[in-house]
Amino acid sequence: MTARHLGWALVLLILLPGTAAGHARSVSYSHWVGGERVATVQVQLRRIDANALHAALSARKGSVPTYLTSALQLRTQRGVCAPDMASVVKLSARTGWVRYEWQTRCSAPPISLRSDLLVDVVSAHIHMTRVNLRGRPQVDYVFTEDERTVSLAAGAGASSSLAVAARYVKLGVHHLLSGWDHIVFLLILVFIATSLREVALAVTGFTIGHSITLGLTVTGYTSPNVGTVEALIGLSIALVAIENVWLSERRSSAALPRATVVGLSACAVAALWIGSLSPLALAGIALFTACYLRLLADATNPVKLRWAIAAMFGLVHGFGFAGAMQQLSPSSEHLALALIGFNVGVELGQLMILAAVWPAVRLLHKRRHAHTWAVQISSAGALAVGLFWFATRL
Repeated sequence: MTARHLGWALVLLILLPGTAAGHARSVSYSHWVGGERVATVQVQLRRIDANALHAALSARKGSVPTYLTSALQLRTQRGVCAPDMASVVKLSARTGWVRYEWQTRCSAPPISLRSDLLVDVVSAHIHMTRVNLRGRPQVDYVFTEDERTVSLAAGAGASSSLAVAARYVKLGVHHLLSGWDHIVFLLILVFIATSLREVALAVTGFTIGHSITLGLTVTGYTSPNVGTVEALIGLSIALVAIENVWLSERRSSAALPRATVVGLSACAVAALWIGSLSPLALAGIALFTACYLRLLADATNPVKLRWAIAAMFGLVHGFGFAGAMQQLSPSSEHLALALIGFNVGVELGQLMILAAVWPAVRLLHKRRHAHTWAVQISSAGALAVGLFWFATRL
């Protein structure tokens, strides 16, 4: 990469805020269990959202327990169930999350659940819930700003096969469209394509890759380290960005691919030394990258090989996709429908992005110098973002 490109990358890297995260989606989870009159709920919030909530409540002189218990409400025909404020406790949680629990008492059997959680604090927040009340069908639901209430009444169809599939389709769309790392990867993957056929090949490779690991993870056959997956997603963006620059320069020098492989090998050694990331994963990616770049160097039409790297890194992104589904842990009865629905949602999200971007890419192709400039600048930005996500997720 030339000094100009590195300069752009460094400038963008410096300007990135320290709290940036690849999965920029704002999402929270709750799980309700109990009987007809008493229910216990556990709520998980991302720490970054909890910090925003603290800031907003400080200005209003409010408290987190009061806010949470009023934002999530079980309702009966007689009115809102009463939260037991004395039962609110903050539980231990995994890194980057906070978790609360409390009990709610109802004067009659609950018929609906409403969530206003964080919608007035964080833009485009979604809340995913699971409700297990004795004598009622299990309910899995995704709340958004526009859909804040779900029926819990027996026979309401909340757990029908069609409803389950529809909810997971929506979850897949939300996950793709609000996950900036997935979006950046998809955009730079197709930005250098010259035809719809090349786009189709790249996207198909990505789809096959993430479908495999999504299915294996959700069904329990694999259990990847979350930190490793998140870091490697950032690295996948950086590597495709480097490839874009090399191809835009017509593979005129072997210095860039060599530096890439050396850098990955150094990362593997460093990971072995400090134990922060799987050195085997990094070594495998370094080997794959070396072989792949060698193929690119010899290929007559190297863009046609994008499906290979798309499929390889699709495997990594699939582990990331699985995280959203595992939070709700679909029941075995609906697991197949949940998997199919979520995958369909992800593909719909991809198609929406491509439909919006491809016309602009085609216009740039008609202006060769403008296209080259756009590829190099966008790749420099993606490289900076990818390296930042990789380094901060180690």
